Amino acid sequence: MNPRQARLRQCAATVPALLVLVALLSGCAAETAETAELTMTAAPAPQDRAPAAVGEAHESEVPSGWAEPGDGPVTPVEGLDAEDRRALLRIRASSHPVDQACTGEDLAAELSFTDAALGHRYGLITVTHTGAGDCAVRGYPGLGARGAWGNPFVNELEQSPVDLHGQYLPGGDDSVPQTLTLSAGESAQLLVEWTGALGGAESEPLGDLLLQPFRGAEPVVVTGAAEQASDLSMFTTVKVGPFLQAEAEPGTG
Repeated sequence: MNPRQARLRQCAATVPALLVLVALLSGCAAETAETAELTMTAAPAPQDRAPAAVGEAHESEVPSGWAEPGDGPVTPVEGLDAEDRRALLRIRASSHPVDQACTGEDLAAELSFTDAALGHRYGLITVTHTGAGDCAVRGYPGLGARGAWGNPFVNELEQSPVDLHGQYLPGGDDSVPQTLTLSAGESAQLLVEWTGALGGAESEPLGDLLLQPFRGAEPVVVTGAAEQASDLSMFTTVKVGPFLQAEAEPGTG
């Protein structure tokens, strides 16, 4: 056998092994592609942001003529569109929408005053699912306020990891938010505290308090806020906790 024939025989012996290798690689590629497809079609994990805070407003953010009522009429909050309401938010919700996320149309929100001590005021916002079927809330809401004279408030605002009694949640800022699924008529609650520069007799009183359940959602008007938190004013410091399971009222549990 001459050298050329030997090389041809060696190549012929190598071809089956190469074919086997190609087949194996093709199978791995197909399996990898299938796995990637399954991963892409799986339900996404909830996307949360850490509790946020916004500090003292720059003078450029303070509405001109804020110290006294204007001459023109104030557009009722019901006359504001979704973008106008979102523009009033001082801080946005921490969570992006989850599966079956509650929208502004699904919810009714109400503030009830609970306590006061040494310049601090406390209340609970109860968020009730008023639609059909189930919907979910998660994390910290967005929050914003407008005065009775129509000025957007520039509150210092903080999303704070506290329970409904003001106690810090285990893990603090690193505590994992709960997804709360609400059936029709069920509620979640969150604690709100306002302190610092409380409004006086000559200050613009609170007109509307708005709550955003998820990022991008249209804010919900919190009923009862103007009456229950009348001293929440332009520069008041506000802290808000995460959505938590609502507690039964005394005598109903």
